[in-house]
Amino acid sequence: MFPVYKYHQKLSDVQEHYEPTLAWFTGLLLIMFWAFFSNAQVQPPWFGTLFIIGLELLVLLTIINFRQITVEGLDSAVDFINDDTVKKAWIDTKMIYAK
Repeated sequence: MFPVYKYHQKLSDVQEHYEPTLAWFTGLLLIMFWAFFSNAQVQPPWFGTLFIIGLELLVLLTIINFRQITVEGLDSAVDFINDDTVKKAWIDTKMIYAK
């Protein structure tokens, strides 16, 4: 997942972009903590399990939705991508990574 870069159109530059990935991993860790806590502490015992299964399904649906949005975004961006843009983005990314 790391490093993550995004293209900043106004600056015509590739920039590091970690906030969404870090927020996603933090959220997953909180869900895992809540899963252990709710299975041990919430009464009746089946409620904690049911709640966590619902959260895991929500995470799964979110992943599927993000995947679909990413594919649609890539399809819409294909018209704007040419060999020069790809080469410049590749070189800029390697320069940032080498720093």
